[in-house]
Amino acid sequence: QFNMPEDTIPYISYFIAAGMLQEHKKNYTNALHYYQRALQKGNTEGLYLMPPKINYAHVLILTNNLKKAAQVFSSLQPRLKKDKYTATGFYYYKYFSELLKAENNYPGYANALEIFYAIKDSLTSLKRYRAIKEVETRFHVKQQQQQIKTLQNENNARMITERRERNFYILLISLAGLSILLLIINIYQRKIRSRQKEALQQNKIKQMEEQHRMNTMQEVMEAEEGERRKIADQLHDEVGSLLSLASLNIASTIEKEKDR
Repeated sequence: QFNMPEDTIPYISYFIAAGMLQEHKKNYTNALHYYQRALQKGNTEGLYLMPPKINYAHVLILTNNLKKAAQVFSSLQPRLKKDKYTATGFYYYKYFSELLKAENNYPGYANALEIFYAIKDSLTSLKRYRAIKEVETRFHVKQQQQQIKTLQNENNARMITERRERNFYILLISLAGLSILLLIINIYQRKIRSRQKEALQQNKIKQMEEQHRMNTMQEVMEAEEGERRKIADQLHDEVGSLLSLASLNIASTIEKEKDR
């Protein structure tokens, strides 16, 4: 995949992976070659959870390079102080016990094997503990999710109830405001009708007063006209009588003058 000569590949991880692949295929010589190239390319400290030197030492044991394998294990001992109960310690003592067995150091082999099983039991217990904790965590998470869901449902129900109550109060207030507005309009219309009625009443009273005044004036005029007629009749009768009397007096005087 790199499309370049293998020796020019700059990545340490390539050679570690290639060595692990060859080790899995039991091509120990090739595996040893790749591990050596990886270690020659630089320090792998901190790049992996388990140091590649452990795999390298294991292949050295499988290729019967026991002395060199012992040197590699010796260089890894300072790291065991903090990584004993990890994958590093697990594989270190597993392969280190194989080295001691190959060297016929059976007391050391038994001691290393005892440490290996102690680490294995610890890691197994740790795995079991982690599995239990994971189940408990999932259970607690599920409970919390259920509680959150319940709280959300309660919150949604409360919000719906509050919304309904708010809408009800808004509707109630709106109806009350509309009722007050209609009452004000009704009162205002009543006042207007009352004023109109009062104005009509005033106009009617004025008309009646005007009619009464006109009737009174008509009666006065009729009374004056009757009085004038009465006076005229009286004058006609009196003047006629006076004229007749005067005519008689004048005629009598003329007759007397003639007789003289």
